[in-house]
Amino acid sequence: MISYGGVRTFEAKSFTFSFTAMKHLFTAACLLAGSAAHAQITITAAQFPATAASIDRYQAATLTGAAVPTPGANQTWDYRSLTPLSGSSVATSTYSSAGTTPPFANSVRSYTFTIPLGAFNVNATAYEGFDAQGFSQLGSAIPAQSFPLVTVTGGATDVLSIPAQTVTTNVLRVPLPLTTTTRVQRTSRIVNNSTLTIQALLINQASFQYVQRFTTVDSVAGWGTVRIPVVGSAAGSAPIQSLLVQRRVIEQDSFYLNGQPAPALLLLGLGQTQGAFNRTYGRYFYRQNSAQYLLGFSFATSAYTAPTAIAYSAETAIPLNAAAAREVATGGLTAWPNPAARGQALSFALATVAPAQPLRLTLRDALGRVVAATAAPNGQPAPLPPLPAGLYLAEAEAAGGARASRRVVIE
Repeated sequence: MISYGGVRTFEAKSFTFSFTAMKHLFTAACLLAGSAAHAQITITAAQFPATAASIDRYQAATLTGAAVPTPGANQTWDYRSLTPLSGSSVATSTYSSAGTTPPFANSVRSYTFTIPLGAFNVNATAYEGFDAQGFSQLGSAIPAQSFPLVTVTGGATDVLSIPAQTVTTNVLRVPLPLTTTTRVQRTSRIVNNSTLTIQALLINQASFQYVQRFTTVDSVAGWGTVRIPVVGSAAGSAPIQSLLVQRRVIEQDSFYLNGQPAPALLLLGLGQTQGAFNRTYGRYFYRQNSAQYLLGFSFATSAYTAPTAIAYSAETAIPLNAAAAREVATGGLTAWPNPAARGQALSFALATVAPAQPLRLTLRDALGRVVAATAAPNGQPAPLPPLPAGLYLAEAEAAGGARASRRVVIE
């Protein structure tokens, strides 16, 4: 089984508002703007920044006291009380380039994984990318490898041999665009080829196929805002506009020897069962400008009543206030702490760029003059000089051309 703009300050002496008062008015305006009713959102492929530079970060949570997400429109889901699972730490997943000539068209990244086959783990590289229905695992490349069967059959020359091959998978990961009315069902048939030699059964380099049939059903079950825990913030995240996706995956495994269903005795020795089913169920919150889910629940049955696992995002740029949430939702730039004390380190994050990717940063004063120019990893502190108190415009640009700006206050 495959596991799956501009800034202007007023300095004229006749202007009666103090800079502090102006900051307070600006803050009040942001708060008022953030108090509007929940808005329905759409997540497009352009707002799903899955790249080779992506780093997925998740924290497993305890199940005790966690309520199952309620489907429906205009919901307010608050999961800030979730706590990390005892003994767990943040789990990360990294990706590699799909290469200049990937084996599958539209591939944007790859990763290595194993295909469990009884006692054996077949090494493979998966390729992901965008197709007509969304973001998918497009296929896998399997290098040549072999597994001696002497411990299974007792035959010194018995072997399961896997030739080098590319396997089309087309397993949908996330349907795109994702809207409040999305419902997508996809069926995929995956054929993994090998040869089998078992002298006692007079099997000599016979064709042996492991066939997986996947059916995925994804439907949006609700929309609204969700809040999650954030390390270092007692208040947790801001309310984040999200879509709740309900997912069902059904896998059936079949095995064929020379084009016919493999004998039960043979499969018993390989630790497999003909026609075995594996079903997984989940509910996941997705937001704009992030390629990983914000919060996810796994279930053992289609009743979706008792979660077996919960994980929440540990991304670098989870917005902590309404203004930051709006910046992230529009693919913008977040900065923290903001306001910042003079000399205090500032971190910047572009929502459409993977964590730790290099950013070029420029700070301008009220007259548009460049007062600082530096580089820093996305989401990490930037080496800025001490700046006088005031209002600045921070501009960030990534290597791929993504760019955004935002106001920064130094007190």
